[in-house]
Amino acid sequence: MLIFCHLFVGLAIGLVLYAWLRDEWLIFAVAFGSVIPDIIDKPLGHLLLSGSIDNGRIFFHGIFVVGIWLVGALALCRSRYGILFAGIATGILSHQLLDAMWLDQVSWFFPLMGPYVPDHYVNYFAFGFWAEITSPTEWIFLFLSGSMIFVFQGGKWGWLSESTRSNLERFARLILKGGPWLLAIFGLLILINASFTVHQNLEELTETIVLGIACLLGTSFLCGWYPGGRWIGLEV
Repeated sequence: MLIFCHLFVGLAIGLVLYAWLRDEWLIFAVAFGSVIPDIIDKPLGHLLLSGSIDNGRIFFHGIFVVGIWLVGALALCRSRYGILFAGIATGILSHQLLDAMWLDQVSWFFPLMGPYVPDHYVNYFAFGFWAEITSPTEWIFLFLSGSMIFVFQGGKWGWLSESTRSNLERFARLILKGGPWLLAIFGLLILINASFTVHQNLEELTETIVLGIACLLGTSFLCGWYPGGRWIGLEV
């Protein structure tokens, strides 16, 4: 799964948890956790360890990393940091589920099932960048994520002029009104395509289905179909 899908899902989960716990830092803790596996593992696996394993799903794509953050949350449960650690753990777990890590059990349960399986990629980051900029769903997730952040936090950005904030808010609300329809359309098209296309392997098919489901769940979230009310009291 690509980075802005991870970010969008992390923000959505964080906002739902905010509706329950009313700690806005939890939103950013979950969002941070949702992208940190790729931020750490991709450079580490494909640059520093390119001569050995060349695998971008290593340490932070393992389930035990989630456990470590949860242990930290329990150790700090009497302070605010406990809930932030739990939020980061939740974000990391969401990342792993979106990446269908259950199909790569060696990496997910490392070190219980042996060492990481070496892989090989040519120009990984160039191909990754191209995949990002040519993916329609990534652009939708990017604009939706930015709009979610701005609608929730933009009023506190005093460094923006009032007119700029007003214009950006109108744009963000427009994105949040139209975005769910685009997500729904792409989600359905992705799932239909997955049903009729012959995929090279189970991992490719699974990730395609997961992306389609993520689009439809994103639509449900943006339409306000979750506990806590329509967009946590923010009319969009």
